[in-house]
Amino acid sequence: MNIIGNKTTRQSGIELLRLIAMLMVLLLHANFLSFGAPTAEQIHTDTANSIGRIFLEHLCIVAVNVYVLISGWFGIKPKVKSITNLIIQVIFYSIVGVVVAASIDSSHFSKGLLLDFLIVGKPYWFVVSYILLYIVSPVLNKFVEYEAPQIIKLTLLCFFSFEFVYGWLFGQGGFGGGYSTMSFIGLYILARYLRIHGGAILKYSTKAYALLYLLMTTIMTSIVSIQLYLFKTTIIGGYLLSYDSPLIILSSLFLFLLFEKMNFYSSFINACSSSALSIYLIHINPHIWGYFKEGVLSLYNISPDYYGCLLAFLYLLVIMSICILIDKIRLKLTPMNNLISIGNIVWNKISTII
Repeated sequence: MNIIGNKTTRQSGIELLRLIAMLMVLLLHANFLSFGAPTAEQIHTDTANSIGRIFLEHLCIVAVNVYVLISGWFGIKPKVKSITNLIIQVIFYSIVGVVVAASIDSSHFSKGLLLDFLIVGKPYWFVVSYILLYIVSPVLNKFVEYEAPQIIKLTLLCFFSFEFVYGWLFGQGGFGGGYSTMSFIGLYILARYLRIHGGAILKYSTKAYALLYLLMTTIMTSIVSIQLYLFKTTIIGGYLLSYDSPLIILSSLFLFLLFEKMNFYSSFINACSSSALSIYLIHINPHIWGYFKEGVLSLYNISPDYYGCLLAFLYLLVIMSICILIDKIRLKLTPMNNLISIGNIVWNKISTII
């Protein structure tokens, strides 16, 4: 299974994980990215809240890695139509973001931001990295399917050793802190290997995977919290919250295997998960991001305690639901006609602003 959406019968455990992972992305963006990380002063004056936010960040930081593991587990089967549909989807939501922002407040419009998105710029880094992974996936599939298991295990050992030393510790080697196709390749091969050749790590129960996932999260939270409380620094925290951190990769794998063990089917979950990418594409659009962040901050500030957290969480669920609904409407339209119509609208908006 992959984000581009090859049509296969899918167990709903993994599809549920896709939705949960996307909720985790929203939680990440609503936590440190919106409020900032807890400071040394805050962890002393508001200890419970600060540690809770640190725990939440480590709990959710696995989301991106989980998506790549899912793709590796099911294997990407490249098709021109699939990748074309993905690109159309990205362009569609980029243009929609411009139209919405210009309709609300024309001062938010920027020609630079529009051009940045039309070439799939930095805000959509995940999509760019995934498309590159999609392109090289046939080679990766052949390697895992036809090479001897011992060779693959040695390759994985060398790859992750290199990533942990040069990428994670020293920020070199093209890994980009996990924000890169290079990091995706390692995760993809790992999941593909486990699916085809198996391994001792697959024999445990869902309870074991859940406990291991929570244990890893607790360990990372404890390290960061103690360091911040005693030494007033978050140097280690920066390393632990990197996508290519060994602990984050292990946590991602444990969470993935937890849901992989869940064998059930729900047409509703599967239908919702097929539009999960739209949640990311819509809320991270720079023309919409400000409204997303403002909503989180406003709801939390109504009552900056557990009630405020609940309001913010419900807000994220509403955002998810709206994005999925929008995507279902989009899918009812003919992609090219849809783009032409939206293109005409945005051009008229641009003409009036310029």
